[in-house]
Amino acid sequence: MTRIRAEKQAGRAGVCFVIGVLVLGGLFLPVTGNHPKGWGIAYALGTPVSVELSGSCDIRSVRTNSKVGKAIAKCEGARWTLDGATRTGTLHSYGSDISGNRGAAPAFTGEARAFRGQAYGRPRGLEFVIGFAAAAVPAICLVGCIVFMAAAWRALRKA
Repeated sequence: MTRIRAEKQAGRAGVCFVIGVLVLGGLFLPVTGNHPKGWGIAYALGTPVSVELSGSCDIRSVRTNSKVGKAIAKCEGARWTLDGATRTGTLHSYGSDISGNRGAAPAFTGEARAFRGQAYGRPRGLEFVIGFAAAAVPAICLVGCIVFMAAAWRALRKA
């Protein structure tokens, strides 16, 4: 009886592990199009920085189900200072955080955080919530793996 229970606990640990790995793997995939995956968690884990734009920004409107959403900006060659060193990379933000008239150099007016060589403007709405939830799922799965494996080990020792 306890051997069957141990096998069930080990199976549950395996399912938790697979779910955690899949969600964690999806967090830090490279940027696809103009909307980076993991924007919310990258912003949450990032360090606050002040960003200067050196060139132009690619600003595109995101379409979902035939509706035009918020404009997403991707600015290559953005500069920021982190730990006393000037860094150059890509800024991902909303188009509304980029100011500049035609012919004038663009300027970033929002708040940004740097993470893994890129800067991220403050996400709004669901990106922020989904980012935190996506980070919590692997952590919960890891705890679940440990609990289920400990329960399986205990059941096997009793057998």
